[in-house]
Amino acid sequence: MFSSAIVSAFFGYLSMAVVENWSRKSADGLAPAFIAIWALGDVLNLAASVWQHVLRSMILLAAYYVAQDFVLVYQMVLYHPSRARTSPKSDPEPRNSQPDPERQALLSQSNNSLLATSTTTVEKDSGTSVPLWALGLFVLSFGVAEPDLTWVVSAQVMGWGSALLYLSARIPQIFKNRETRCEGLAPGMFILSVFANSTYVISILAKSMEPEYVLLNLSWLAGGGGVIFFDFIVLAQFLAYKSRR
Repeated sequence: MFSSAIVSAFFGYLSMAVVENWSRKSADGLAPAFIAIWALGDVLNLAASVWQHVLRSMILLAAYYVAQDFVLVYQMVLYHPSRARTSPKSDPEPRNSQPDPERQALLSQSNNSLLATSTTTVEKDSGTSVPLWALGLFVLSFGVAEPDLTWVVSAQVMGWGSALLYLSARIPQIFKNRETRCEGLAPGMFILSVFANSTYVISILAKSMEPEYVLLNLSWLAGGGGVIFFDFIVLAQFLAYKSRR
């Protein structure tokens, strides 16, 4: 039950940011520092999860985070304002030139071809992300096998490093929201984040409440639980700026 909820919430949470950027053709609502710190935290989280042999669902979700981070970074580069400024501009056609019938026919054929290509591209872009249901089934197929309770110092260090990065990543975004008034952000992204991290923490504790197990997973609990606090700050910003519009 918890695994299914986590998969759905986290996949929806991360995909919502990707879809929002794609629909607006802009990623200016996201603070670059937020994405950079968050991505580094995801990489450390993946490495720590593998080395510490935590729940398999946690490992696969960590891998998914890293994959989606690459997509978000790609979008920030693709939609960066500097690319729009440096894009080549076509020379304007002379006003007094008479349209040539043969040229018009060629242009019409070319436009139809471009339209078909554009439609195909949109269809491909909308399907670039791996289907959520497929990823969900993949994660759930691994189940929640018994985790290894062997203490791995290097994994614990990376786990705590990941938790600190997760907690600090929201700070640049909070300051960014003060400038943009949350424009370009989807509130549902942070609502799903609260739900996802809540179920994430509960699923870890539901597995066992033994002190040794809780201590081994403490960095993951701190990272998931701490992010909820900052997500509520972002949601409060949404409400505050919405009331001023």
